[in-house]
Amino acid sequence: MSKVNVEVVGIRNESAGGGCCCAGGCGSGGCGPAPTMGEQYQKLADFLAGSELKDQVHLTFIDVLTDELENHPAINQALEEELDLPITLINGLVRFFGGLSTQDVYEAIKEE
Repeated sequence: MSKVNVEVVGIRNESAGGGCCCAGGCGSGGCGPAPTMGEQYQKLADFLAGSELKDQVHLTFIDVLTDELENHPAINQALEEELDLPITLINGLVRFFGGLSTQDVYEAIKEE
């Protein structure tokens, strides 16, 4: 079996969405800042490293501000379509955008 290629595209030091983890807004003294896309990626990487899929996945974070995007047509297309970051591609196809769910990515990898 060949490895499943998973690319997470985002901005490493920024959070997805509005920067708050509260569903109702941050003004209520609630939950604090949302994790950055880099932190969400690391959570996914740690989870996959501890799973039965660890040897079947090649996981990469691509920062749209610092990494070269020239050779990534699917990423460029997703950015042109103004999909919300982070964007997750599995084997070159956009599968998720606007958030990074460890469980959703895990299930999608298992389906490959």
